[in-house]
Amino acid sequence: MGRQIIINSPASQKPVALKTVASIAPLVSLSKPELERRLRLKRSKAFVEAMTKLDAGCHLKDPNALNALIAAIQEELPEITIDKLPVGIVARCYLGDGHDVHTLDRTGGVLTHFKTWQSLPPLLERARSLALHAEYALVEVYVDSLCAIRATGEVSVITL
Repeated sequence: MGRQIIINSPASQKPVALKTVASIAPLVSLSKPELERRLRLKRSKAFVEAMTKLDAGCHLKDPNALNALIAAIQEELPEITIDKLPVGIVARCYLGDGHDVHTLDRTGGVLTHFKTWQSLPPLLERARSLALHAEYALVEVYVDSLCAIRATGEVSVITL
């Protein structure tokens, strides 16, 4: 399995708080067509930059950097309820030493770097080849679709 570099401190053993999601998320979920339309919208420059700087590893040592990362995910998709947020995000990894991709869970709480020979969790594995494609900066993984995002924020949706 990959190496986790964002973890909760053993002293606290508390999961990353998602209290802001509840305050941002609407009381009524988007319908399937509305959700599909929303996922096709261009992602912001700030969001793409935040997701492509994960190899820097500052999220491990700096709680403010971790909170900023979680906020970037929540701010990018504020009208999407937690159950409809991406299962994870997969992007090319630049750590070297045989690593090819890294994944981020839906809360932004766990960043895992994978070597070329390691399998990703089943739902995330299907995004690996897209994440490695030069055309895309990252891939948002949903239960029934993938959103391949270019560095410009343009989105290509692949329905499964």
